[in-house]
Parts: sequence; C-alpha cells; structure tokens
Amino acid sequence: MHTEWLLRIDRRLGGLLLLFCRRWRRRTLPTAVRTILVFKFMGGGSITVAGPLLLALRRRHPGARLVLVCTSQVAPHAELLGLFDRIEAVEDRGVFRLALSLASILYRCRRMRPELSVNLEVYSRVAVFCGALAGGRFRSGFYLEEETPVRGCYDMALPFARRGRVYEYYDALAGKLESPLPEPEELRERICSEVPVPTVGGPLLVAAPFCSALSFLRRWDFLSWGKFLTEFLTAHPEWRVLVIGGLKDAGHAREILAAVPPKLAERISSGCGRLSLRESVAAIHGSALFVGIDSAPLHWARLTGRRVLSFWGATEPDLLLRPSPWLAETVIRVEAPCSPCVHSVERSRCSGRAACMAEISPERVFTEAERLLRRPEPCLCRVALSMK
Repeated sequence: MHTEWLLRIDRRLGGLLLLFCRRWRRRTLPTAVRTILVFKFMGGGSITVAGPLLLALRRRHPGARLVLVCTSQVAPHAELLGLFDRIEAVEDRGVFRLALSLASILYRCRRMRPELSVNLEVYSRVAVFCGALAGGRFRSGFYLEEETPVRGCYDMALPFARRGRVYEYYDALAGKLESPLPEPEELRERICSEVPVPTVGGPLLVAAPFCSALSFLRRWDFLSWGKFLTEFLTAHPEWRVLVIGGLKDAGHAREILAAVPPKLAERISSGCGRLSLRESVAAIHGSALFVGIDSAPLHWARLTGRRVLSFWGATEPDLLLRPSPWLAETVIRVEAPCSPCVHSVERSRCSGRAACMAEISPERVFTEAERLLRRPEPCLCRVALSMK
C-alpha cells in the first residue's frame, strides 16, 4: 500500500480511535518487566536513531522480551540492529490485508501481557490506538504540542516539538523509563562487529540517491547525480562506485548510470534489488566515502562509516543527526524560507518539485567531497547554501 494512503487513513481514522484510548487512571512504571512492546511503523532510518534508547531498554531489563511491531519497510532495519527478540511486521499490501494482519499481530501481543509499551511514532494516531489495543500495562510515548488529546492516552508522555531534535526526545524517554543511555560508540561497535567488511579492489564510494515514499522531496535530481559521479570518477581513476537502494530503485539507478559516460560507467555498479540491507551496510562500512541524501542508508553510514557527505533541503539535519564523534562529516544544507516542510506542512510550497534540492550543484558536491577526503581527523563541517 502506498505511504500516502497509509497517512490518509491515519488522519481520517486516528481522531476517532483516540476516543477509545484514554487513560483515566495513571499507572506507575513497573519494576519487574517480562515483555516490552515497541511500536515503529514508518521510517527505517528512525529506528537506528532510536538505537541508544533501545539498547538502554535492553540493558535495563536484560531478562525481558523486546518485541517490535512495525511495517515491512522498518523490519529489515530492526533486524540488522539485533536488539529485538521478536519482530512483528504488518502486511501493508492493501487495506483488507493491512487490517487483518494488524488485528492478528495485536491479538498476539495482547496475549503476551506486556508490562511496558513504548510508542516511537510521533505523527500517527493509529499507532496510539494500537498501543492501547495491545494491552501494555504501562504506556509511554510522545505527543505533538498541538495534539494534547494524545497525552491522555499514555501513563507517561513527553511533548514533542516538530522542530525539536528527534534523538534528544528519544534520549529523554530513556531517562523517564529509568534506562541509562550507553556510551556513544557502543551501538556502533555492536553493529560493526556483526557486519562483515567485503573485499573491494581499490577505494569505494557508496552513493545513496534514493529514499522512502514518506517524502520524495528529499531527493536530488538523478541527472545531477550522474554529473557528480562523472566528475568524481574522472578525478579519481582508481576509485569505484556502488549505488545502493531497493528493488523499486533499480530503474532510477539505470537513469543515473545512463548520465555517466560509458567508459566511466564501467566502474559503477548498482546494488539496487541485488544487495540486501545487511550487504549494503557492509559495503558502507568498508567504503572510503559515503555520499547521500536524508534517508535510511545515511543513518547507517553515520553509524558504521568513516567519511560521510550528505545534502539537505526539505528536511533539517540538526533535528535528525545525532552527534557522531568518530565521523569525518560534511553536511550541505539549503536554507530556504519554506524549509523544513516534511512533517511540518500538508503540502510543500513548491508543489513537490523540491526546489531547494535543485539549488545544490554537482560541482559544489564534488568540491565538498574533495575537501572531506583531505580531512584526516573526525570533524563536522556545515555548508549553508541560500536559495536564489
């Protein structure tokens, strides 16, 4: 089912469903926990941002089962994190199958009699209803400042500002649940130890041009990708490039390769639909440079990579990028008066044309990539571009 339809269902049904979720009597945080339910339906990258919180819960309750309820989009990312004992993925191919699958999963969750329920979905009212239906004895989560009715559905709720740092809210929730956060590099070391580094002949650039259907406004023009890769491969004859993405991105990957001269295109391979998420993350871990937009691969690159270059327009990097002291990183940000628009407005001012991303030139990306490769030490460089 298209993400747009899922969001539409959530908007239309969510308000009604909240009427059945209200907590009339607040409960205290349990000390003995055997089962923890976590809800995260959208955003594969978000589950990695929540990684420290999940690891904190795992260590606070070492004997408890950690169960995730998610969609098929999130499930591979959650599996790669390796923190969950059980992953219940909702089938979202059609309304009937979605409803039947979700009802079956919530019934199984209710039979587990979970002591603790953690809802990581901020923008979904249906997720709040699912948490209530699953029967968590102590419910925790977030509520948007303009949606106070959601607050009454939890035993413990944190206010969430649309322009607040996501990772700080996750960390605050860990504190409220009395779960001390791990050291910054602990999750990275855990993931890297589980991901084998592939053998690559020569330095490798991993490019991640694609994102989920949650918002295509994050994309950079495919012709611009072709021009950047052409310039980069011309300047670095010993390098190879791997383009990563899902099966649905394979056609767009061919568009990018078609924009590169045939001789240079021989040094580019596409992993779209060919490599699993684990294999793609392994390639990122073994690469010398990662270049991408705001997407799940970017969050994996920041967790497992060494040098990362990203560019932003419709979303705000300061809200999503957790400080990573091991990284040499460059963040290119287009400062538009209407940005960030993702999660902030129903419809973008540019009607979905991603005008802000069009302000980023291939030449500028190449220049910043060259500067990043010359930096020997971990650092963060921010590049601000203004709309013309």
